[in-house]
Amino acid sequence: MELGLKIQFAAEKLFNRFGVRSVSMDDVSKEINISKKTLYKCFRDKNELISTTVNIHIDRMETAILEIKLCQSHAIKQLNDLTKFAIEQSKSINPNMIFDLKKYHPEIYQVLVVRRESHSLVRIQENIELGRLQGFYRNDFDEKIIAKAFSKLTFTTFDSFDESLSIEDAKYTISEIMKYHIRGIATELGKEELEKINWN
Repeated sequence: MELGLKIQFAAEKLFNRFGVRSVSMDDVSKEINISKKTLYKCFRDKNELISTTVNIHIDRMETAILEIKLCQSHAIKQLNDLTKFAIEQSKSINPNMIFDLKKYHPEIYQVLVVRRESHSLVRIQENIELGRLQGFYRNDFDEKIIAKAFSKLTFTTFDSFDESLSIEDAKYTISEIMKYHIRGIATELGKEELEKINWN
């Protein structure tokens, strides 16, 4: 594995375990048994390492989401699969890391938010287009407005989760929001399909 990627993966592991603020460049170098001098040849400072780690993490998530989209052609099942993946990812991230990004690295946190929300909007709009082609979603609403509303609602809910909430409870909460969303845009055929979905 390329050294830069090895460093980034080690940093991500440490950031997620201990939070961003409490992890030093010395901690990262010790994690993979390299000198700090070698570490600084790859990343000029901790801020660059954090920024790279966040962006590569988002790249991985976007790739995984695209794979789900390509593997599931049924619009309602696709939305279910995408949402379950998002829940599992959100619950795997230490809230302390997000808190530290917000407080101590707001510019990096803002990149995370913008990329997350813009990618989400694209995927939701694509799902609406697919559902319309399949006869599951109605044509009499503005897909951009509805995609933005659904995205905001789900991310607000994600951000309200704390570490005491089990992944089962998180899945139940988000699945209820998703069913609410689908019922609001579904045709009669779409509502019939909705009842057939296994939400577990």
